[in-house]
Amino acid sequence: MKTLSIIFVLSLTCVISRAQDTITYLFFGSDFDENAVKAFESDSVYHFFGSTGVRGQSDVYIVEINKDLSNSKFKVIGTSALELMTDVVPLPGDNYVICNQYYSGFGSTGFDVQLIVLNDDLDIERTTVIEKNGSDEPTQIFYENGFIYLLSEALEEESSSDRFQISVFDSLLNLINTFSIQSSDSIHNLTISVDSFIYVGATTYAKDSSHSDISIFKLNQNGLLINSQSIGLNDDEQVSSLLVLNDTNLVVTGSSNSVYDEDFDSYIALLDTDLNFQWEDIHGWNPNVNNRDDFGVMTLWNQEKYFLGLTTNTYGAGKSDFHVYELKSNGSFTKGNSFGLKENEDLKHISITSDTNLLLFGNSANGSIGQNDFFAVLSPLDLSPKPINEYVYSDSLDKQLSLDDERVNKTQVVELGKVDNGIAHFYLSNEKPTRYFVSDLSGRQIQSGTIDSELFKFPIGTSGFYIFSFENEQGMRSTFKLGIFN
Repeated sequence: MKTLSIIFVLSLTCVISRAQDTITYLFFGSDFDENAVKAFESDSVYHFFGSTGVRGQSDVYIVEINKDLSNSKFKVIGTSALELMTDVVPLPGDNYVICNQYYSGFGSTGFDVQLIVLNDDLDIERTTVIEKNGSDEPTQIFYENGFIYLLSEALEEESSSDRFQISVFDSLLNLINTFSIQSSDSIHNLTISVDSFIYVGATTYAKDSSHSDISIFKLNQNGLLINSQSIGLNDDEQVSSLLVLNDTNLVVTGSSNSVYDEDFDSYIALLDTDLNFQWEDIHGWNPNVNNRDDFGVMTLWNQEKYFLGLTTNTYGAGKSDFHVYELKSNGSFTKGNSFGLKENEDLKHISITSDTNLLLFGNSANGSIGQNDFFAVLSPLDLSPKPINEYVYSDSLDKQLSLDDERVNKTQVVELGKVDNGIAHFYLSNEKPTRYFVSDLSGRQIQSGTIDSELFKFPIGTSGFYIFSFENEQGMRSTFKLGIFN
């Protein structure tokens, strides 16, 4: 589709800041492909977990970076077997338990599940392999009250009632209990959260239905079903994570294409812990942009606000980017920001650090080191536009690098003309637009009107992100995101 072109008099580097805080981009990895899983903070360092490998080989890959970003350490855990990390959770005392899909090679009957406990030096303290006939894939692990909960899928048991199982281990990796997730509907993926009860979220298809819903199961510690609830709208909903909040509520994060069109948007719902429905909301669709899929990943609760993390194909600089929405306690939109470069970024995990920064972690295909690298973002919680600092760490180069100036310029995910005394100035091309539309990132229209000059002026009263759309008489539209910060 032909689009209306706009000429800007200043480059992307003209986003001017007088603030001291910044957003930090971290790239790190090897010459191989990395698959990000989760990131955590300890006393003086950040730990980033995932896998690395090439041509079907894979090992556990851990990167440790000092909080002052001065030093990095890379650790590979692996054998001649395949170890593909699927999840990791922290244990008391700065220890971690890692969950791998494991294949030992010759003589193996299929993929097994491997659990590894690491001490505070990231060395192996103990490990075990759960071997069964056929292939098993570990989906998620959860640690609560001294027990490790493993959610796994038997890949060759699509129609079996034993396809999805929860196994409970003590901290020494002794198996305590195993039970299956039972449902009359077809289950396609699961996620788990635990307090005094076990909560399982599933994407389910009812019999003779082509649409998916989200089903929530509440189990006791012996696997007995206490209650269940199905949530969703008129089309497809998919679950990605659950969060038990203050022992009273359950936050469900996922994706939905029920409301606006065939593209998915991020989905959030709140239930109480008895699974009574409270509210649901969808975020991502905007009438002023070219809408694409926006997949919800997980939600955090901090300072009486929700922070919904997602991978967006609608907003940002590249084909897909990290994105975070700040939402009110009822799930309604407050503000948002996206993070990424010109290629694909895929969000896997978000957390909040002790100094109240968002820590976002996933993958980037921008080719900073290998084909697919670890990519992390440290951003203040206010989600306002800020200057971006970038660092690259590589175990093959064994030193920290800075990206060149041209690359740093491209990290700005906004375009603008000139901002002078709170007025944005845009010099428009000879394909003269006749109308303009301004909205926030929720799609809420702030202002619209007609244009009668090549120089368009718009007052900016509040720092934040704005979606500008210019349209000419033939209906051709050009849309971009503008970031303003003081």
